[in-house]
Amino acid sequence: MPYLKNGKHKVYYEIHRDSPMLVFLHGATMNHTLLGHQIKYAQKLGYGTLAIDLRGAGKSTYSKDKSFYDVENYVEDITKILKKEKIRKIIPVGFSHGGMVAQAFAAMYPKKTQGLILIATTYNINETFCNTLPKKLFFHGSTAIKKLMLIYNQFVSLFHPLKDNPPNYTSEKYKHMNTAQFVIDHYLTRSADRIKAELQFSSNIRFQDIKEHTKKIRCPTIIIQGKNDISITPDVAEALHTMIPSSSKPIYIEQGDHGMAFNLPNEVNNILKKGLDYIYNHKTLKA
Repeated sequence: MPYLKNGKHKVYYEIHRDSPMLVFLHGATMNHTLLGHQIKYAQKLGYGTLAIDLRGAGKSTYSKDKSFYDVENYVEDITKILKKEKIRKIIPVGFSHGGMVAQAFAAMYPKKTQGLILIATTYNINETFCNTLPKKLFFHGSTAIKKLMLIYNQFVSLFHPLKDNPPNYTSEKYKHMNTAQFVIDHYLTRSADRIKAELQFSSNIRFQDIKEHTKKIRCPTIIIQGKNDISITPDVAEALHTMIPSSSKPIYIEQGDHGMAFNLPNEVNNILKKGLDYIYNHKTLKA
């Protein structure tokens, strides 16, 4: 599978050529298989797919330089892949942090963006994910877990070096994991160097504010949100709808949490199809 070389780092991606072309952008520190169910479904519907391991994630290279993770750098990676693959127009499908990257791309390159699908995403992590005491405790607790896992992984590496083997999030085990199990599994499979890089990533994205990008979006936009998502709560989806004049009202998945892309794939896929019909075929959008 191909890589993009951008300066000193490489970006891994997988491409399935067809038209129109959807570009799938996963959540923080994961990899493209986080949206694997949606990618396969889109291909079944006849769409082209470009699935990217965003910089610092999956098979792409990572860095301990905090500025490496600026949102504009992610957008630059995407534009260079599109140029390399001679792709003129796309519809980004962004989940969580990938949705922030998707919004920035749509604002910066409106002529390349036919539409936009946002899944459980935000416009400012600090304002929306760290805006209450429980959420702040969760965020800082996650950081503390990373640091503990860093110490553990450094110790284990003395006897058995850990390799960064990106997991496949479409496997059955992830369908039944709760948040705590998911976090532990995530960091037990990371090398110490990878965790150090992820700590820099976290300190960067916490204060990323893309509201000015969000307000510039004018393409047809679909917002998908889980009603049980405690990371990105439903009020954030409503705020996004207010900021993006061309967006649909948020479409809610009743039992959806922040892992709904892989633990409720059929529900997400059903709305994805309706969103694509709305964008490309101008069909009426219904929840």
